[in-house]
Amino acid sequence: MNKSNKSITDKGFTLMDNFRENINSYIGNMTLSELSERAGIPFSTLRGMLYENSSDCNLSNAVKLAKVFSISVDELFGANTMEERTTDCLNTCRELPENSRYLISWFIQHQKTLNNRKENHKSVSIMKPKYKNGHLVPSNDFFSIDIDDFSDNIKAKVFLGIQVNCEDFMPHYSPYDILLLANDRKPYETEKCVFLYYGKMMIGIRKEEENSVKYYGIRNRNAIINESDIDELMGYIVETTTV
Repeated sequence: MNKSNKSITDKGFTLMDNFRENINSYIGNMTLSELSERAGIPFSTLRGMLYENSSDCNLSNAVKLAKVFSISVDELFGANTMEERTTDCLNTCRELPENSRYLISWFIQHQKTLNNRKENHKSVSIMKPKYKNGHLVPSNDFFSIDIDDFSDNIKAKVFLGIQVNCEDFMPHYSPYDILLLANDRKPYETEKCVFLYYGKMMIGIRKEEENSVKYYGIRNRNAIINESDIDELMGYIVETTTV
């Protein structure tokens, strides 16, 4: 179910009006009986809230319904208790595929690291991918490393590190290598970069060809992928370090 921008908020409505309109919007093909069973709310209680002009909704019932639809109570009632940009971020995340939500998670983790660092101390979050079926895939496993000894230029650009975590990219990179990524621009011609393709993490080289841009995998140079087909371009490799 696509929940983006689905809830109704109208200042001319009461909260219960919003509640009823939003329930009708989110319920989809589910019957009222099915919603009652999934939420653990008696059918007569649910029917009363929706069709008998009930003036209020018990908080515990509101929470149960919000859980069924995987939304917030605020969104269920269109109450606007959250900042608009927070709501916009939630709606955007719900529209994105899982691998894109991982990228958002990485960025949040990175920002948390930056905000917690000591004064004049530069660190970067390192993601440890999982190794599945011969491929690296994103994970939420992070640790941090100090990059104080790198040049100011590198420190200013690096936003994330990726631990290679396997032998598949040798002799280019060993399992002990960490790829420091920057995403302030697109990779230059022949510059190595990391991107996601069908949820798999790949290291490749960007090449501009006539009327197209392609990425050639360093692990398999026969792996040629059009730029339009990749899931996400994570960034170009600005530096390599070791664990």
